[in-house]
Amino acid sequence: MSMDDLLAVFSAEIERVNGDYVISIPERELEVGELDPDSVYRFGVLGSVSQGTTRSKSSTTERSTPPVDEGDTLEVEIDSKGEEGDGIAYVEGGYVVFVPNTAIGDIVTVEVVSVGPRFARAEPVDGTPSDSDIEAI
Repeated sequence: MSMDDLLAVFSAEIERVNGDYVISIPERELEVGELDPDSVYRFGVLGSVSQGTTRSKSSTTERSTPPVDEGDTLEVEIDSKGEEGDGIAYVEGGYVVFVPNTAIGDIVTVEVVSVGPRFARAEPVDGTPSDSDIEAI
């Protein structure tokens, strides 16, 4: 399985229902991807907000709100690439931050330029050069 197979990235709480642990997929994810409710899918669970090991602002924000605000400056590590080539970093609780002009493994300082309920967009302000910068030489 490769990152190209990634269908959705979202944050959710694990709930206990009738003795089972349940993670609910938000309806917006079912509309965006090609998920079949009768199929079986693999999923991964990243650490909770209090257990996260990512570089980000403090974990005092509530789960119902994004852990970043417009204008925040963060140091992040690019873990993967999105479908359109933007770098993807994860901050508190698995919240997604898209960063253009970065490569997997880059550790960059970014400024958050827009924030949504599921993800934020940020621009690099400092950090290691990405592969795209090196190719131009």
